[in-house]
Amino acid sequence: MGAVTACLACRSLKSKCLRANVDETCRRCSRLGVACESIPRRLGRKLGSKNVPKDGDGKDKRSRSHDDRSSSEASSYRPRKERRLSHWQREESPAEDGSPAPESPKSDDRPPSPFSNMLNILSRVANDMPRDSKPLGAGESPSLPFDRERFLDLYRQASGTLDPDPFMGMAVLEQGLDQLFGGQEQDTDIEQGEEGIYARIDQPRRDLEPHLDPVTNGLITEREARDLLSVYWSRCHPITRILDPEIHTMDYMRATSCGLFTSVLQVAAQCLPVSQHSAGIVAKLDNHIDTLYQIMSRKGMQSLELCQSMLIHNAYIRANKQHQTWPNVSMSIGMALETRLEINTLPAYMLDDPIYAHISPERKRRNIQRFWLVLTDSDRKTSFIRGRRPLLRDNVIPSMLNLEKWYQEADALPCDVVSCSSYAFQNSVATLQRNIQRTMVSQSAFTFEMHMKRVDDTLNEWRKTWYNRLSRDDQMRAEHDLRATRFALLMTPYEHRLNTGEMKEIEHDECLVAGLDLCKDAIPFLGGAVQNITPGRLYLIGYVSLCTLRIMDATSKNEGGHTPDISVFHLSILSALSSRLREIKAHPNIAVIGSVLGRRLLCACRKVAASTLGVAMDMPTPIPEDALNLLGQDMPGPGATDLSGIVRGDVPESLGGIGSLGPLDLAFSFDFTHLGDINPFLENDFNDFSSIPFVPLPPAY
Repeated sequence: MGAVTACLACRSLKSKCLRANVDETCRRCSRLGVACESIPRRLGRKLGSKNVPKDGDGKDKRSRSHDDRSSSEASSYRPRKERRLSHWQREESPAEDGSPAPESPKSDDRPPSPFSNMLNILSRVANDMPRDSKPLGAGESPSLPFDRERFLDLYRQASGTLDPDPFMGMAVLEQGLDQLFGGQEQDTDIEQGEEGIYARIDQPRRDLEPHLDPVTNGLITEREARDLLSVYWSRCHPITRILDPEIHTMDYMRATSCGLFTSVLQVAAQCLPVSQHSAGIVAKLDNHIDTLYQIMSRKGMQSLELCQSMLIHNAYIRANKQHQTWPNVSMSIGMALETRLEINTLPAYMLDDPIYAHISPERKRRNIQRFWLVLTDSDRKTSFIRGRRPLLRDNVIPSMLNLEKWYQEADALPCDVVSCSSYAFQNSVATLQRNIQRTMVSQSAFTFEMHMKRVDDTLNEWRKTWYNRLSRDDQMRAEHDLRATRFALLMTPYEHRLNTGEMKEIEHDECLVAGLDLCKDAIPFLGGAVQNITPGRLYLIGYVSLCTLRIMDATSKNEGGHTPDISVFHLSILSALSSRLREIKAHPNIAVIGSVLGRRLLCACRKVAASTLGVAMDMPTPIPEDALNLLGQDMPGPGATDLSGIVRGDVPESLGGIGSLGPLDLAFSFDFTHLGDINPFLENDFNDFSSIPFVPLPPAY
């Protein structure tokens, strides 16, 4: 069947016209009851002057209509550059023949078009006013008087064709005329609180309201604030590494950001000796900083100092706010990009704002570069703990720096070397993770020896470059993070294969030794300075300890597993770690996390001990020498406290009394619901120890 021309109704909707020929009515028009009209198809070339029939004078109809339309347009054409005269000027000016000009509502002779907008009419009136005109006073009159009633009568006769909306009709026209020619001049200044709407997006919007300052509103005294600042610079600054003591004085922070000032005081208060007074200060500052961040989000405040505030707050954020660590990092990234901190030159506001006048350009530049180093490091550490991809994959400013020379420049801080080394370490770990994922996908046979060699070579390369450049305290913290990261990388291919029997004995032993070695060294590490105990390190310790327990549980189920004596020795290390976690002497913001981890870890140790040993031991034999050599640790003496109970044959207190296990001890279950989104591997309840999940490491980039 040939093509059939569609009817006008179907063609207007671009729908298919269903009919056999042109003479019939299509199904759609028949169903809707509308007329089914058609225009015959025009085949062949386009119609030209030779194909159009001529009229009587020998001129084709289409060219005639075109000439008529051109002549009408030419008659109504007016040059654009001709100055428009107002309606009263046209009324006074005589015509060429000496007769008065005809009255016209506007410069155009045509009446207002239907549904015209009254605001457009008002804009024409405003354009017709003299350029040097000013708002008239009560007793003034224009040089050319404006007849308000005549003007309204001209448009009132066409009010039936105007916009039917009452807010856009004659009432708006009258109100607009009152505004244009009224005697009262209204204030058009920007209202308070509207500065953020009119400000440029790359300009800072500061949180400097009086009630946001903790000293001004009476939360703490000025003397307490200065004491807390001294605590921050001595104990917290080596960990956060984001502020410059030469720039961030007390007066500077109070003049630039109340959020930064409050975050510094809140972090420093957590490092005070535990007392009722210090706990009260921490609680007041916690509530105040929550209120401040809510106001900041609602009003769209942004600045470099607010970005620094959120990163400092994340370092020691309390337990029930752990779900805010990732949003704080992402918000800091968004603020930094909106305020144009990613460019390699100083933003314009830092050159013009008098707040930064006392700071040298070099220190301003290093302050921004230091911020990007810490922000990238925080982003990758947070993603590693939470098992997600980093938000900042490529950062322009840190990638342009020569890290081995940047921390040695004239205005460098002692902590800058830690920032550079940590950034380089996170880059090495991210690259290694991508290579591990590619190897696991591309190779059919994955060997643990090759995998462990690649991990050790990468970490040793970083150690040779940066480890000796750190101070003694920084080396201790770097060593702990290095071992924890090594264990997590070694477990990447095997964390979901522990219960499947795919791990060989050498793989079990290497991972078990790495986990127990870290847990053993974490006991004195957690007993040191309070600033070492951050939520990130606590969760990483919890991950390593739980992985170690799963390895021990899987080893006991396989043939040729460790003897009960060695298992008790291993469990005693983990139980001692759980006791240290429960006894952390810090403020509730940090202590509650360690307490929960310690109690759950001890409960897990008891279950593994019960399932491994079967029944209670009346008199456990001494620990074999090879078990102690496995960890590179000497046999404890008679007066030792950690393992002396096992050596003397008593039931160890660190295990909570293996011989007195009850049903509650065996009903092992994690319950972290009161802490919110702490970590993926601590979110659910588990009835079986073999089903404990792990923190998923970031997938391939």
